[in-house]
This record gives sequence, structure tokens and C-alpha cells, in this order.
Amino acid sequence: MSSVASAIGAMVLLALLSVPAEAAITFDSASSSTAGNIAVTTVTWSHTVGAGVDRILVVGVSLHSLTTSVSSVTYAGSSLTPIGSFSRVSMWRLLAPPVGTANIVATLSPASRLVVGATSYFGVDQTTPTGAFVSGSGPDTVPPSITVTSAVGELVVDTLVVPGPAGLPVVGAGQTQRWNDTTGSTSGHVGGAGSSEPGAASVTMSWTLPAARGWVMGAVSLKPASTSIVVMKTASTTSDPFNGATNPK
Repeated sequence: MSSVASAIGAMVLLALLSVPAEAAITFDSASSSTAGNIAVTTVTWSHTVGAGVDRILVVGVSLHSLTTSVSSVTYAGSSLTPIGSFSRVSMWRLLAPPVGTANIVATLSPASRLVVGATSYFGVDQTTPTGAFVSGSGPDTVPPSITVTSAVGELVVDTLVVPGPAGLPVVGAGQTQRWNDTTGSTSGHVGGAGSSEPGAASVTMSWTLPAARGWVMGAVSLKPASTSIVVMKTASTTSDPFNGATNPK
């Protein structure tokens, strides 16, 4: 074959393009505690975090006492950052919690009966992990319900407080219950629960109570981690022996 003939042939040009995308937020595990039916200043319980990427730990605290505040929450000795608080409810987060089983410790002042719950997730943005904290409360004539601004691909998580419940609340439609417990069913006790729901432009988090009670809720939308996918493009070309150019077909 002549040198001219060998110079004429099909060539393939490869281009690798990095296209921004979003990871899916996936549930890891949940845990909860009531510390019994007595007022305490510290509650400790264990939680297991799996080995997924872009991890977050979210803790919700449901207090009976209106005058009690949560001074700190730690996991494996690392301090959680407050997401928001309102009345008897507060929510906290820890980015990239260590993998494995460790204790969560919530410290209060002064003592109160309480229900606490924790959930961990994968695929959450590690720079801006949450949207705005949303809270609300209502009398016993209004069922628990708050609306959160979110987006498709995000995940809304909530924490409910029901003082002195006469039974456990029932999670609203479209939500997945993550914990639900109570310190007792008489006056002076408290119930607490948490759930999650896939994000949308507007997400309503609601619960149905077995008996009329006042309530307090907090919620926040988790944002998915940014990732990228690699797209390979090909172009078939031929070489021109007369002018040395390479011409796409």
C-alpha cells in the first residue's frame, strides 16, 4: 500500500465531557430514645452510621418543658451544629459523621422529659446541606402540619412534639416514619416523632393525633450532593493527503 493510501483512513476523535449532576439522597439508619419517663439533663443513646459517601447525621429533640433548652448535642465526641429551634423542638446536624456505632449525647438545661431521634443519610451536599429551618405550632383544634419550601431531588425531614399525648401520632401521607415514641400518656409527659418525605417545590409535613393536643413541629430540607458524570463523544474523520487537513465526515 502506498504512503498516500495509508495516510487516508478513518480516524476517531474522543472527547470526555464532565456534566454536572446531583446524587440521590438515600436513607442510612434511624435511632431514638426517651431516657425513661423522668426529667433528665443528659440523654445518651447509640446510633450506627454506614459507609456511604456525603454523609449527614440529623438529630431531633422533643422537649416537654417550655423553659428547657438544648445546650449541646454530640456524636462520637463531635459537636453537632444547630439547624434551628422553636419552642419545644430543636434540630441538629453533623456532616461526615464517623462510620460505625457511637453514642449521641444531648445535654439540656434545666432538666426535662424528652424524646430524641436521629437519622443518617448519604448523598447530602457537604457545603450547603440544608435549606431554611421551618417551624410551627398549633392548639388542640388544629392537626399538626407545616409547609416546607424544597425541590425535586431534596429530602424534607421533620421533628414533632406533642405534650402529654394519649397515644402515638400517625405519620402523614407520602411521609416515611423514622421514629415515634412517648415518655407516657398522662399530663406531664411528652411524645416525639420524626419522618422524611421526598422534596418538591412545596412539601407539607403532617401528622394525625389520636386525641386532641397542642403540638410543635420543626422541619428542614436536605440538599443533594453535586456530582458529575463523564460523557464520551466520538467523531469519525478522514485525513486529506493533499493539504494535510483532517476533515470531519
